Amino acid sequence: MVHLPEEALLGGPVNYRWMYPIERLLGELKRSVRNRAKPEGSIVEAWVQYEALTFCGMYLKDVDTAFNRPQRNNDGGVRNEQLSVFSQSARPFGDLVQGESFSRKDMEVAHWFVLNNCDEIMAYLDEHEEMMKREHPSHLYSKKHPKKNTRGPCRQLSTAKLTRVTNSRINIRYDERHRAAPTADQHSSLAHDVGSVIRTHCPMKWKSWKAMPNEVQMEVRGQLSINYNLENLNDDLFGYIDRLFADRYKQWKSNLHHHFQAYDDPQVALLEGCPKELEGREDSWEWLCGHFQGADYVKMAKANKGNRAKKTLLHHSGARPFSYRMEARRQEGSKFPEIDVFGDVYVRPGNELAESIHMTMIEKSQLVLQESASQLPPDTPLESVAPPPDAGFQILTEALEQTLGRRPGTYCRGMGNARRREPRSRSSSQSNSAMTAMMAQFEARMSQMDQLQARVAQMAELEAKVAQMGELEARMSQMDSFLQSLAQSGIPVPSFVPPSTSEPIQPEHGHQTSAPVDNVQIGDQVDYQTMFD
Repeated sequence: MVHLPEEALLGGPVNYRWMYPIERLLGELKRSVRNRAKPEGSIVEAWVQYEALTFCGMYLKDVDTAFNRPQRNNDGGVRNEQLSVFSQSARPFGDLVQGESFSRKDMEVAHWFVLNNCDEIMAYLDEHEEMMKREHPSHLYSKKHPKKNTRGPCRQLSTAKLTRVTNSRINIRYDERHRAAPTADQHSSLAHDVGSVIRTHCPMKWKSWKAMPNEVQMEVRGQLSINYNLENLNDDLFGYIDRLFADRYKQWKSNLHHHFQAYDDPQVALLEGCPKELEGREDSWEWLCGHFQGADYVKMAKANKGNRAKKTLLHHSGARPFSYRMEARRQEGSKFPEIDVFGDVYVRPGNELAESIHMTMIEKSQLVLQESASQLPPDTPLESVAPPPDAGFQILTEALEQTLGRRPGTYCRGMGNARRREPRSRSSSQSNSAMTAMMAQFEARMSQMDQLQARVAQMAELEAKVAQMGELEARMSQMDSFLQSLAQSGIPVPSFVPPSTSEPIQPEHGHQTSAPVDNVQIGDQVDYQTMFD
């Protein structure tokens, strides 16, 4: 038992093992012990003899050992067949049979063995491969270059699981800063689900998403409403979803065009190249095959390919929009997130153009910080100086325009959809048309002004007449009050109402006045001015 502690230290904890190999080795060592008083020396001596015999058996040709002994199943002889595949030494077994009695499985195994082990048929294999390239290029490419194990297309499985767990549809939110969803994960999930709807349910029979009828668009969007709440959407949110549908429709159409180009013969592509995503919708594949062969589309595809080849700056950031990357940089404390994102996305080892543009941006940003620091106390460190708003955007656009020129439209290089430039002044023809439209509007406004002035003049005349009538009514009321006062004081007042032709003139009061009243003719003129003066 004395040796057990040392073995425990060397071997560690006891593990369950198959004991047969150990017992076999112990038996060989036990048989090599000739002197039991010195077992270690006996084992070493026997092991030296074993190694010497092994060396002699492997390197001395005259000694017959297990290393140079013929194999137990040695068939012997040399085959002289012309094909190397049939020159192998083998021992026949079983009864003699004819070749026609082989089963189909045996024939397939023999065929495979000949194709993979016979050097004499390599020329025929090359000829067959060339023929397959001409007739079935996509099939041959898929066999020679198997597809890597990557993430498959989106099938909305996670979204459907979420709606089942919450028992409610997902509400889509909108952020003005990104012109998209508030977070990158929400935008990515929605974009992938829109792509799944386009691939699965959208008919591919139109040039673009905008050219599709509204009824079909509503039907396709209805498939998205299974998991998303699309009710009561404002204009910005509806425009964001519509842009996603347009982009995914364009991307899916481009993927189908690449699949179509894998076939050398368009007729073969039409008959045998329908993708599995369009199974059951062969009419869409038929329309696409005709559309891809149209002169306008071929010309456009060629022009787009040439324009892509002319691009000098290529980003390596994937499909995530730049606005989310800039937001992440702002949260990290970056003072110029636009410049930092440009360095992350475009600058790569060996790209001298991108590196030089990035260095120019950094130098200008340092100058801006120094200028801002000059307006602060001298002890203010440069790290705590805040640059002016939009300084990074101005530096980025100026550096890219000086190097690559200004891009037409409102799109800004290096910004993606995060920000748009203010539109420039239009061309001469557009300006002339705009001026003509403005002149027409001006003339219409002038005619409206003339009409309004005429109406104002009419209103002024009416107001003047109303004022005159008011004055006349006031004087008439004064006259009535004066006549009443005269009548009350007993002064005879002539009647200005023409008498009736059937009745004689009666006095105003029922009693006889004391003084006679002069007869006043109807046609007598009465001077009202003297009466009121």
